[in-house]
Amino acid sequence: MTFTQFAGINLLWLSIRIYTRSGVYLRVGSNFMETIYIQFEVPKSESQTSPDGLLKKSLKKAIIGVLTTVIPKANPDYENQIDNVKSWLVELETDSGIPQREIGLDDKGNTILKMPYKDNYGYWTDNNLLLEDFKKHFQVREIEKITFETKWNIPL
Repeated sequence: MTFTQFAGINLLWLSIRIYTRSGVYLRVGSNFMETIYIQFEVPKSESQTSPDGLLKKSLKKAIIGVLTTVIPKANPDYENQIDNVKSWLVELETDSGIPQREIGLDDKGNTILKMPYKDNYGYWTDNNLLLEDFKKHFQVREIEKITFETKWNIPL
């Protein structure tokens, strides 16, 4: 990460995101960014659809294969892991409520994905949800920065 720390506040140097292959993103600007950290569980899905048959599964797989060769995946390293996430940790800018980084945890609390990272844009950071939306749609609890940073710094 390329933020400069000053008195526990991330100092932004850029206001547009520039992603590199190493997962580092930069911002252009000269203001301070204060952050808030939240955690929420993935809601349990109560799907009442019947399982797909062999023909339907094969057709879906073929269509997805064709589409992903034309349209690049937003999270190529983690696309198959997102369904295994049981809990999310999200870092948000306090003033705007915009998600900055996210961590997916499995059912044992292990870090299984973090984004943006390398070629992965993110699941929550790549949509329009703000802090208030997270609070409205999920049972959110605030967590400490050290909790987030500890999980973020685990090598994947």
